[in-house]
Amino acid sequence: MKKRFMNKRLMIAATLLATGLANSIMAAGPVTSPGWYYTTVTGSGSSAHYDDRGPFAGPTECNAARSTDFGDGGAMPVTWGPGCFELFANDIPAYNELLEHWNLATAPGGGTPAIGDDIHQVFTAVNILIEQHAIRDYRKSLNITSNIKERRDDERR
Repeated sequence: MKKRFMNKRLMIAATLLATGLANSIMAAGPVTSPGWYYTTVTGSGSSAHYDDRGPFAGPTECNAARSTDFGDGGAMPVTWGPGCFELFANDIPAYNELLEHWNLATAPGGGTPAIGDDIHQVFTAVNILIEQHAIRDYRKSLNITSNIKERRDDERR
């Protein structure tokens, strides 16, 4: 009886671990490194979710992956914009802001993003907005305000 109980506990633990690992592998986070990327969308209209795919070593690898994503039943590459683009280190914050904004702005009653082929011009404009409005300082303050442990540690200093 004790052995059967232990086996069930191991099976439950393995299932939870596998599910957690699968979720962490499947869940895309913010872009952290330069390279070649393309943007995908899951759903449509008011339930659209935009995400990144990459980094890829170059445009050939990026375009091959992008072509494979069409019709695979999952996230689809967006049909507007440059397709694959090279993301430089200084443009990473701008791309992350755009993805977050698109996901918030396409909620019910929102619009659909549309960017031309010169995405680097858009990145430059977004980077200027980030600096003008002190977005990094705002995010740091929001993290401190919303994270009690972090706030307590900050108040002790």
